[in-house]
Amino acid sequence: TNLAYQWYKGTAAIPGAQGNSHTITNAALADSGTYYCVVGSASCADVTSSVATITVRALPVATIAVGGSNPICSGESSSITFQGTPGAMVVYNIVGVLDNETALIDPTGFAYAATGTLTESTTYELVSVTYTGVDACSQPLTGSVTVEVNELPQVSIEDGYICIDPVTLAVTRTYTLDTGLNDGQYIFEWSDANGVMSGETSSFYEASAVGQYSVRITDSVTLCSQTAFATVYQSSPPLSFDYTVNGFFSQNPTVTITAQPAGDYEYQLDYGPFQESNVFDNISQGTHTITVRDPQACDVLTGEVTIIDYPKYFTPNGDGIHDTWNISEFGEELNAKIYIFDRFGKLVKEISTKGLGWDGTFNGQLLPNNLNLTFQ
Repeated sequence: TNLAYQWYKGTAAIPGAQGNSHTITNAALADSGTYYCVVGSASCADVTSSVATITVRALPVATIAVGGSNPICSGESSSITFQGTPGAMVVYNIVGVLDNETALIDPTGFAYAATGTLTESTTYELVSVTYTGVDACSQPLTGSVTVEVNELPQVSIEDGYICIDPVTLAVTRTYTLDTGLNDGQYIFEWSDANGVMSGETSSFYEASAVGQYSVRITDSVTLCSQTAFATVYQSSPPLSFDYTVNGFFSQNPTVTITAQPAGDYEYQLDYGPFQESNVFDNISQGTHTITVRDPQACDVLTGEVTIIDYPKYFTPNGDGIHDTWNISEFGEELNAKIYIFDRFGKLVKEISTKGLGWDGTFNGQLLPNNLNLTFQ
């Protein structure tokens, strides 16, 4: 026999629902209710099916927002806020990070996630939301927020030295602590060991005392700050110096310089490079200039040293070249006497270092060229 079907929701017949099954498409909350079917034929009484209850639940939802400060400065943190269905689990992604993160929405409809310390702008994207109760439902989500991170001012200040007069202890040269930044773009706050220095708001500070200094630099637009530190030391030049010469008349004379007061100094011979050693060796005969300074070149001291040597030969043949013998390095200010003896100790000649020297004669006679002589 031919059967007739009619589906009902509650007590109302569902228009068009006259097949042996009924499908609900694109279910909405209004589709929740009790359903049954009445089956009839021309020869038999109608039969009513059992009742089926269908419950349509709302899909969980969630939105994302920055809950903390935005923008922030590099090295600071913020937070992300999710608002949605209580009890739902939100899956989200940090752009550039492989693994997803989750957040459970609390009974008040919110969830929070700390960003941790950030050093660059970071974007957070929604992935999905799932209701984890009975008859769990889920749906994919879209939406994102970005926590903007502003860079800190890039700054450094270098350690340095002030110069102190070793006698008066007065400052003879200050040291400039310079950030190298633009006064119009940044706010500067200088401090020393006693705290913030009132009125010192320039991009540089002229230090006249030893100690540690710091400067807090704030970007006038982003208000991000960075602090730099430097230490100022003192340096003083020597008061005086002495020298000793070792190896007169040798092939390798040395000069040792002793500066007062004792300290770290640099030494220069003539116009050569400065060196840390106070000893110079293998110095040629003649007068040389010695310069002593502290490593910061607060001041310099100069003096002269004379390396004395004697001619190893002379040729008194009247050609005008090496015709006489003398030791001239004593200088004009010293009229020294030189005594020349033969190998038996007999005085051959007495000459003056300021004179013309010895012409190789004794009592007007030229002595043999192979004669062994000494002098003093």
